[in-house]
Amino acid sequence: MRHLLIELDDIEATLGRAQASPRGVLRVDTGGAVASGVLIPALPGFCARYPDIQVHLSVTDRTADLIAENIDCAIRSTSEDPRLVTRPIGELAWTTCASPAYLAKHGTPKHPRDIVENDMPVVGYDSASSGLTQPLQFCRGDENITLEGARHDVLVSESNAHLATALAGLGIVHTLDFHGAAVYRSTETRADSH
Repeated sequence: MRHLLIELDDIEATLGRAQASPRGVLRVDTGGAVASGVLIPALPGFCARYPDIQVHLSVTDRTADLIAENIDCAIRSTSEDPRLVTRPIGELAWTTCASPAYLAKHGTPKHPRDIVENDMPVVGYDSASSGLTQPLQFCRGDENITLEGARHDVLVSESNAHLATALAGLGIVHTLDFHGAAVYRSTETRADSH
């Protein structure tokens, strides 16, 4: 028994050292918006802290098969697969935005219902995994609105392309807050350069 306890102590000591200095390949899958807006800006600090970890970042808005594709973890805005262990790691706010050129041409809605009632073009976000177009959802206090029947002249299935359509003035987009801020910054920069 004493021999087994000594071996167990050795194993625990080895694991403790491994946890203090993790090494190996970490395969992460996430969408384009989270990759460019959250993960990639944080990678320099992560790589400095864990120099022995090699990060393989798969960037796609489709839901990956984590087991078949040998992915260690996925960061997604929703968890649709009941076979997976999921944990919330943070919250991201959503915003609805459009370019100044789009608003000059189509007007600025005063209420979300104005988008459908005035037949304003919305660039739809089409889920690569389900094939469904994400509805526009709004909430303020106790009021929750889901817009059905929005006009979709353009549909995309990748978050960076979705942002690019807003910048091109193709329609209103419902996107992550930091992506919406990019629309604002981009239009401010264009205005300053003229």
